[in-house]
Amino acid sequence: MKIKVIIFFALLLVIINGSVYFVSKINAQERIDLTLEDNLQTLQTHYEILRHTYKETAEALYIGTVEKKRVIEILSKVQNLNEKEKKPFREELQKLLTLLYKRAKIKNVLQYHFVLPDNESFLRMHKPSKFGDDLEDIRADFKYTNRTKKPITGFVQGRTSHGFRNIFPIFGEDKNYLGAMEISFSSDNLQWYLNDISHIHTHFLVDKKIFKTNAWERNDLLIEYVQSSENSQYMLALGDNHSQEICIKRNAVKLQPILDELKQKMTEAKQFSKYIEYDGRVEVISFIPIKNLSDVPVAWLVSYEESIFIELTKHSIKMVRTVAFLFSLFLIFMIFREIKRREREDYEEHIFSLVNIIDKRDSYTAGHTHRVAEYSLMVAKEMGFSKREQDKIYKAGILHDIGKISTPDSILLKPGKLNRLEFEIIKEHSEVGYELLKQVGIYKEIAEIMRHHHERYDGGGYPQGLKGNEIPLLAQIMALTDAFDAMTTNRIYKPKKSVVEAIEEIKELSAKQFHPKVVKAAIRALASVKIEEKITQEPKTKMEKERFSYFYKDQVSGGYNRDYLEVTLAYSSEERLKTSCINIIYLNNFSQYNKKNGWNSGDVLLRKIAESLNNIDEDALVFRVYGDDFVVLSRKHCDIEEYIPVLDGILLGTNVSAKYKHYDIGESDTMSMSKLDELI
Repeated sequence: MKIKVIIFFALLLVIINGSVYFVSKINAQERIDLTLEDNLQTLQTHYEILRHTYKETAEALYIGTVEKKRVIEILSKVQNLNEKEKKPFREELQKLLTLLYKRAKIKNVLQYHFVLPDNESFLRMHKPSKFGDDLEDIRADFKYTNRTKKPITGFVQGRTSHGFRNIFPIFGEDKNYLGAMEISFSSDNLQWYLNDISHIHTHFLVDKKIFKTNAWERNDLLIEYVQSSENSQYMLALGDNHSQEICIKRNAVKLQPILDELKQKMTEAKQFSKYIEYDGRVEVISFIPIKNLSDVPVAWLVSYEESIFIELTKHSIKMVRTVAFLFSLFLIFMIFREIKRREREDYEEHIFSLVNIIDKRDSYTAGHTHRVAEYSLMVAKEMGFSKREQDKIYKAGILHDIGKISTPDSILLKPGKLNRLEFEIIKEHSEVGYELLKQVGIYKEIAEIMRHHHERYDGGGYPQGLKGNEIPLLAQIMALTDAFDAMTTNRIYKPKKSVVEAIEEIKELSAKQFHPKVVKAAIRALASVKIEEKITQEPKTKMEKERFSYFYKDQVSGGYNRDYLEVTLAYSSEERLKTSCINIIYLNNFSQYNKKNGWNSGDVLLRKIAESLNNIDEDALVFRVYGDDFVVLSRKHCDIEEYIPVLDGILLGTNVSAKYKHYDIGESDTMSMSKLDELI
């Protein structure tokens, strides 16, 4: 019997520890993979932002150049001249564009270059003393544009430099082709931006084959290069943020264990991330290939980011395995406690599955609960609470909205303001969450915090109308942090406040809505909080956009409804919804049209009108108001008078007529729904 028991528990010991080992390994790898992907995505995003900025800057400079009539005249005249005859025109063009080039350099334009149709360099604004050289075998981008008369953008190498180049065709007034214009940005600027602006320590690696071997020794290269430590086939562009001691010597030692793997990955020409452990730290290294016009990688963008998360993950996995081993040794004496523990874990899993259900129903609520938990923890630390109390309020923050599992989707997911009845229903979530958790001993105190996190210091809160010290102090902390997050995040119906503005409002509500002691601690703890700009109730996923359409789409016309018009006007000062002008379209005799032809025909006509209004401007927003009137908000000036013939054509033969009003909105003007109602 004893042998059987020993064998049983020995097997149990192996099963438990083996399971913990493999599960923790899988879990750790998943978390590490997510971290690697996140770092890679961050680097890619910042890179794409800068590339987009390059493109917009280049296009603006190109347009500003070709709009100068004299520039076109000069390029037209020099087409068949000899070098002596070209000289005065070159000097005139240089003088004409000097001021424009100075302004462009402020926006990091490096090369501003004009090339004739035969690939002869006519004028380099960045190096006016150099001209007349044939670039056909040197610059594939110029060759392409001169051959196809089409623009091209990409990473291109030259004799002594490489960079992100934009080549545009130039045409005369009679549409004859005059040559190509280059507007380019150096890789050094990209490296500077990522290091100094985005605060991502970045290396820019260039394939040695990009220039001839002896070119790397030239002293006229625009960027200084040294042998990179990441790959012997690549050179590192040295910038102000790099030192050979750290970026070359130390990295050579640090990267040695994964050097072969890095080389292999780079041959695949796909972006990737790896992590390394060195000198007690974990660093994530992300690689993004930069390809030339032939889709061949000739450079790499490499970022280095210290990852506390991976370090903590690996440490936590070791701790989990150690604890699991020690725990399993005493399992024979803890059968009953183990059963209880499993019961508790099952219930906790059930509770957090409910939290996950809420998170999946509303992604904004998911972010809100985690932020409230973090803010509550910060204030609790500032007030000197014990670690146990800190952990308690953090868990309460994660779970504080679990009662919303009983809230109907039509209320929970509603992006606009709630009416009185809806608000009364959603208020029930405090009691529902309390009832859900109070049955379990370990959650009883957390349940009390959750229950009272909507109480007010002055007694005006819910669900019990407690006031002052009747409210648990941890609940009073959460009441403040819950309000702080609501103030500092964008809602569809209300724009966010800055941290400073939110703290000022909290000060004003001291001894009214919030406990004065909690307010003092919160002012210190929350002053340094950085709010992510992307936190908003606006839809992101396909499912959320469908939900958004359910609330704000006009189901008849396919445009937007009055509720979204009110939201748009509330946010009209923000760049994404900035409004330059308003056009109002009134339909006369539409009710008679409905009576005569039926509601279905009326709906079809409204849909045609909305579709035609949507074609006025791709950035315009079309709203149906008051049944048969339309409002069009435009980011750029758009006079509806120019579009009257199209609308009249749609209304032809319907006996419905349209009247129009146009209003311009100045930079300092503000527009609200009440003002618009007055205009209408």
